[in-house]
Amino acid sequence: MRFSKKSLVHVFLLSLAALLMLILGLLQPDSALSQGQPTPRLDVTVEAIGSANLRAGPGIEYDLVGTIQSGTSYRMVGRSAHFPWYLIALPESMGWVFKDLVKVNGDLANVPFTEMIIEDLPPGNPTATEFQGLIPPSITPQATDSPVAQITYVIVTNTPVPGAATATPVINFQPSQTSAAANTGVSVKVNRTINVRYGPDVSYPLMGTISDGPSYVVTRRHLPSKWLEIVYPGVPWQRGWVSGDLVTVIGDVNLVPVITGTEFGFPTATPLPPMVVTAAAPWTTPSASINQVLTDLGSDINNYLISRGFVAGTSRQASVFIMNLTTGQAFSINPNVAYTAASLLKVPLMVAMYEKLDTIPDRDLAWLIASMIVCSENTSANRILQFIGDGDALRGAAVVTDTMRQLGLSHTLMSRQFSTDNPQATYTPFPPAFVPPVTTGIDQIITQPDPEKQTTPADMGFLMAAIYQCGLDNSGPLISTFGGKITQAECRQMVYVMKQVVGRAMIPDGLPTTDINVFVAHKRGIIDEMHGDASIVFTPGGDYVLVIMMRQPTYLNPTVSFPIMAEISRRTYNVFNESRPLAEIANTKIPACSRIPIAFVDTLSSANPPPLN
Repeated sequence: MRFSKKSLVHVFLLSLAALLMLILGLLQPDSALSQGQPTPRLDVTVEAIGSANLRAGPGIEYDLVGTIQSGTSYRMVGRSAHFPWYLIALPESMGWVFKDLVKVNGDLANVPFTEMIIEDLPPGNPTATEFQGLIPPSITPQATDSPVAQITYVIVTNTPVPGAATATPVINFQPSQTSAAANTGVSVKVNRTINVRYGPDVSYPLMGTISDGPSYVVTRRHLPSKWLEIVYPGVPWQRGWVSGDLVTVIGDVNLVPVITGTEFGFPTATPLPPMVVTAAAPWTTPSASINQVLTDLGSDINNYLISRGFVAGTSRQASVFIMNLTTGQAFSINPNVAYTAASLLKVPLMVAMYEKLDTIPDRDLAWLIASMIVCSENTSANRILQFIGDGDALRGAAVVTDTMRQLGLSHTLMSRQFSTDNPQATYTPFPPAFVPPVTTGIDQIITQPDPEKQTTPADMGFLMAAIYQCGLDNSGPLISTFGGKITQAECRQMVYVMKQVVGRAMIPDGLPTTDINVFVAHKRGIIDEMHGDASIVFTPGGDYVLVIMMRQPTYLNPTVSFPIMAEISRRTYNVFNESRPLAEIANTKIPACSRIPIAFVDTLSSANPPPLN
């Protein structure tokens, strides 16, 4: 049997019954799949790389019917034998996704080829009216005096059975009543952020959140629980569950249809690693578990991020690294996720520069260092890349990566100089066919990091801790790894210049402003969709490293991210300083950096920089 692209209608909304046929194996005894042929296994799933469009057929000329996001796995129920597209199942429909836009989990050999054709058959349901708008125009049945065409599904398996084409089951599809079900006249509102889940219980995976503002239409209610299904635009099937105890109901909830089941056909959330993970530097032996105080801090910060809509495993997420510099205990929240490094890479660049430098910086180089760190000036950073690359900035970027590899920080990479079109812009759009460098145990997909400039909060945190240890007592990995090429005085210069970063926004806004014994050495990285801050914080209750990185697919507004970072900073400060807690954060903007004071340059070009604190 031959199929042309015009004659093929690959199953979407009009093929819900075909999905049931595949999943449940409800074929007629003489069907193709029952003639001695093994039933296909449907344990193969796909997950979007970032986001991916769903279409009514296997090609971009078909109607767009939804979008899927990374962080959720969908069952694959078929694939095209002719085009590179996969058919996936949603709760109330199906859709086709281009193969290069998803990650496949499982063996594709277990997934059948699925095709569908239009044929003139005897009268039957559904009618052409019911399918209006669902069949691409090129294959819509023509108006004739003959009976209305019926839909015939032809299942073409990986190993076709002779005669299978004549044993074709006829499936009568009943159009979904989803739209009508949403017309209940009942809605809910909330006065704070609450979770939306895949089913009516906290045991179901988290789908997202809703907050104070709009009302959400209620489609169903679950008994005996008090959970309500709402129209939720955050997923392609536009349904999710919220606890009835956390919402205000508008209208008579008794008019809403009731369900009592426990299986809802939803996709499953992609399994996530533990959110708070004890960490050990790559150059040390793992230490004992962190104490309960830090464990509780990690759980508190993780729950706070979720309440603000930054949920691990989704495209809008955040990661945090914290190290107690007195005990060496450290942990990560939402670990092993790569982010676009942006200007955070200027700290590894500074370390690589000092590793190459054989003497104290002269005034010109000192000015470049100050300009790069204090004002985050990209032109100055590129001149330093040329310096360490012996005149070649691209070679200098490779030196930065190699320097981090020597320290064991294998998730930090740089292969290109900084952009100078915009002093703050260091992001390159993710090439569709790009395969990031292979690194072990890290997700380089979900946050769509710049393939040429990446890092993790843990890598940045361990590097900041190494700079601190080197400057404090002339010990640690910078000293042992580079054999004296980096000195204690140079580490103190690094800490000194990071203390001068302009403005208090982000992590400093969560620290006291009037205590002279509290100060911070840090570096920010800011692009449209990612904001990060890496810091060494000096306090009376103990010094610590705090690194935060946040990302969402589109523009991340500083009015959202900056206060969240400040609040994480405040909570961390209060754990280390219980006797002098900070009641509230500041909320400042980053001021323009107009000039570099001569005093900064003089200090950086001095053989005797100030001590750490």
